[in-house]
Amino acid sequence: IGWSFHYLASAFKNNNELNKSIEFGEKALKLRLNKLDCTHPHIGESYVLLGDIYFAKGNKNKAKEYYEKAIKIFNQRLGEQHHKTQDGKLTLEKINEYNNNNNNNYNKFKKEGKSCEMVG
Repeated sequence: IGWSFHYLASAFKNNNELNKSIEFGEKALKLRLNKLDCTHPHIGESYVLLGDIYFAKGNKNKAKEYYEKAIKIFNQRLGEQHHKTQDGKLTLEKINEYNNNNNNNYNKFKKEGKSCEMVG
């Protein structure tokens, strides 16, 4: 069921229905937190998705919080060199870069680098 909510959240995000996306993203996270160890990579994937959604809403600070949580899990469970850890770090670097430049263009961000989008 957690994956179902996760995929629904992703679909709503892709349709720019961001409030619905948050609703289902949070449901997925809550289910995973109740069933899995708090450092399970699937929880990290929920954090990434919520980070992506909040970034799309323009709330980079909240997005950054979620990405930081995801990176911590991925680093601990998958290692420093794992692509999920590295993608998360790249995303944080880009958020910091855009914050420093006061650029709020989400589409430009998505085209330039990885967004840590959960795949399958």
